[in-house]
Amino acid sequence: MSDVAVAQPTPEAAAKILEVSPQAKSDSDNELVFDLDYTTEEAGVYPIVLSSYLIACPSYSDKTEGDLVKAWSFGGTSYNP
Repeated sequence: MSDVAVAQPTPEAAAKILEVSPQAKSDSDNELVFDLDYTTEEAGVYPIVLSSYLIACPSYSDKTEGDLVKAWSFGGTSYNP
C-alpha cells in the first residue's frame, strides 16, 4: 500500500490534475487536449475526473451571438482564451 495521501474530491482538487498532466498533441489549433496523469502522487490532486466537451464555432458573424457563446462557454471556468 502506498503512503500517498489522496486529496478530498473537491472541484479544485479534481481540476488540479490538469496542472500536473502534459498537454497532448492535437491535429487542430482549436482543441485543448491533456494526457491525464492518473498515477500522479502530486499533493492536492484528486486523480479521478470526468471530462466534458464543448463544441462551438471559432467565430460568429453576429457579435452579440459570439459574445453570448463565449460567456456561456467560459464563464464558469478559469480557462479563458
